[in-house]
This record gives sequence, C-alpha cells and structure tokens, in this order.
Amino acid sequence: MSNRQKLIGANRLDASLSIRDGASNYIVAHILQYILQFLLTIVLIATDVSSDFSTTIAYTIIIVLVNMFANAITPLGYSKVLGQNYYKDMGFKKKLSIYQILILFVIGMLTVCAFAPIANVFVNWIYSLGYKAGTSIVVNSLGQYIAFIFLLAIAPAFVEEILYRGMVARSFKSKNYIFAIFVSAAIFALMHGNPIQLVFQFFIAIVCAIVYFSTHSIYAPVIIHATGNLVSITGNYITTVNNITTIADGYLIGAEVVGILLLPIALYFFIRLSNKERWTLIKAEKDWNKKFDLMFITDKEMKIKEDKEALVKANLEKLDSQEAKEIYLNQVKDVEKKNNSTDTKALILAVFLCAAIWVLQTLMGFGVISS
Repeated sequence: MSNRQKLIGANRLDASLSIRDGASNYIVAHILQYILQFLLTIVLIATDVSSDFSTTIAYTIIIVLVNMFANAITPLGYSKVLGQNYYKDMGFKKKLSIYQILILFVIGMLTVCAFAPIANVFVNWIYSLGYKAGTSIVVNSLGQYIAFIFLLAIAPAFVEEILYRGMVARSFKSKNYIFAIFVSAAIFALMHGNPIQLVFQFFIAIVCAIVYFSTHSIYAPVIIHATGNLVSITGNYITTVNNITTIADGYLIGAEVVGILLLPIALYFFIRLSNKERWTLIKAEKDWNKKFDLMFITDKEMKIKEDKEALVKANLEKLDSQEAKEIYLNQVKDVEKKNNSTDTKALILAVFLCAAIWVLQTLMGFGVISS
C-alpha cells in the first residue's frame, strides 16, 4: 500500500460531515427560499392579487411555509445527491428521559425570559431610528391560536433545527464545539434577514446548540425552539384578547433578571444530567477545551478520533526510514490543510451570503433602498 493510500485510509475515519457540508446546505436552502419567494411573487402578480396582500397574516404564513419547504428539502436533497445518509447521526433515534424533557421546557421558558426583553430593547431602538419593515402577527381568536401553534411554533422548530443544528452546527463541530455553537448561531440569526429577530434568534440558537450537543438528540433543540415560539404566540394571544397594549417595565425587568439568573443553573443541571456517566471526568478536567469535548463528544466520535490517531501511528511504524515517515506526515498535513482551505472558503461564502442579504433587507427596511 502506498503512502497516499495509507493517508486516504486515515482520512476516511473523519466524521461524515465537514464544515463545507453544513455551509453548502445553508447556502442552497437560503437561495432556494428566495427563488421560491420570487416565484410566489410572480404568481401573485399574474393573478392580480392586491398589493396589500403582502402585509397580511396569510402572506406571512405562506412565506413561512415556503421557507420551511426550502429548509426541509435541502438536507434531504443533499443526502440523496451525495449518496450519504446525513440523517443517520442527527439524533432522531436518541431518546430523552422525562426529566430531560421537563428541564428542556423550563430552559425554553427561561430563554424567553432572559433574552426577549433585551431583544425588545434592541427592536425599539431600531424602530426609533426609522426602521419600518416587519409584519406583526396578531392572534385574536382561539382558532388562530391553535392553528399558529402548529404552523408557527412546532413545524418551523422541527424544520429549522434539522437544518441549522442537525446539519450546520453538527458539521461545524469538526473544528471545535465553541466554534460550532457561536458561528452556527450567528448564521441562524442573520438568516432571518432583519434586525427585528437578530438578537433573540442568536441567543436561542446558542441554547439550542448547547442542548443538542449535550444530548445528540434532535428533539432537544426542537423542544427549546418550539417552547420559545409557543410562549411568543401565547403572549400575543393573551395580550390581544385582553386588549393589553403595554406591559409594565417592572414585569419585563423582573422576567429578565429571573431568566438570566436561572438559565445558567438550568443548563448546568441539564448538561450534568445528560453526561452523568462522564461527570466525574468532566469535573476533574482543568483544560476548558477538553472539558467541552467531554461534555459534547459522542462515544462514536471519540472512537473515530482514537482510530484515526492509531492508524496514522501504525502507518508510521510500517515505514522504514525517517525520510519516509516525514513524507507521510507531510502528506497528512497537506490533505488536512486542503480540507481546511475548502471548509474556510465555503464558510466565508455562507457568512457573506447571509450577511449581505441581511444588510440589504435591513437597508430596505430603513427605506435606504426601495423594494
């Protein structure tokens, strides 16, 4: 076996998802969203629908459904085209205990308490600067409330978590978990395309990624995401039917303080519960990078990592001369460098795309650019 073949054998032990896979999924899904929205616009123009339709709740729901379709079809299409089952290790078969589920609901509500008031301050500031875009969804009947629970709370949570945690964040962890958590959260926040959702979506995405990596179950971030959506819709319904126009600042500040104080505690107990077999090792580890690895890495990933290191070592031992060993190690480094370069380019393109669209739509919201 040649050195190149040995090198390929080592690289085949890498995780099935790379950063470029996650970035590519995001890029395709995002472009597909806008293609479908453009086609929808053509249909509306062709059918002579009133221009005011774009400001209605019905239009907002249609856009949500279009976006959900794009997000749902992209990972499936990517898997089919490349002949890879990227859903296999996404966490559909990973069960959660009743205690984990209960804590997840609590974490979801605490996330809203902690970050919604901060997001509202940012939103009010944006509006004070002259931002005018955004369609308010008013839930003014029980029928609407029930329909929106499924259309705007549960369904989007499943679809978006599959793409942004199951594909994007999971692929980004090939660099490291901290990178995966924060960069995937930034892309998720920018993906929404407006400053109104920027702050809250960023923070909830961080929490979703943490619970996902802690459990390796896709249902964990879905529960957090759906709970956040449900709290928002329920709050909208309660304030609308009771004709509540403003909420006292004291209540908002109190909710924020409670959320900020209790959310880290709830996350701590959840991570500990999800890692009870490793907790002694995690607690004893002084290096924070290794501590995070122990919190989040799966037994399968640890085995792959160990097998790769063992294979490289075994291949080195089979080589007779120091020169041959150096050539082999340089080949390993060259392939890793090439992979890193490809990943970096794909990541830069993904971030540039979502940032550019976000900036463009934000400028349109300020009236700087006409729609």
